[in-house]
Amino acid sequence: MKIKQRLKYIGTALIILVVTMPVAFIITIVTHPFWSWFEKASGIESYGHSGPADWCYWFVYFTLVACIAYLWLRVYLSRK
Repeated sequence: MKIKQRLKYIGTALIILVVTMPVAFIITIVTHPFWSWFEKASGIESYGHSGPADWCYWFVYFTLVACIAYLWLRVYLSRK
């Protein structure tokens, strides 16, 4: 793999990581009824007076990154 090609893939990965942050934040806030229900059902603190717990944001963020990375790899591998 050439250096130019590697830089392209690294740049794409960085863009995915950065763009997914605000999207994950919005999704976490919008799904507050789910987090409230989850807290009541499991007893794990998920939603407090200041919004969802930190782990909820990270869970949504890493789930989105994993899904987008999977789709990106499928497209990349289908081209070969």
